[in-house]
Amino acid sequence: MVRKMMKVGDEVQVFGIDASYMFTGVITSVNHVAAKDVWYRVRPYGEGVAQGRSFWHRESHVKKIRK
Repeated sequence: MVRKMMKVGDEVQVFGIDASYMFTGVITSVNHVAAKDVWYRVRPYGEGVAQGRSFWHRESHVKKIRK
């Protein structure tokens, strides 16, 4: 099964290694050129997660929120 690549502006949930690291945010950048995996830069909603800063997350840790 091939996953459809998400795009900038999509609202997503990010899941970490354990259940305590989970947040909702918006994709600000997509990088699929430099590596075999697709990476998404996600800016979280609110200041509680990483003080509102954006970080890169592997596609297996990012899920699009259906609206």
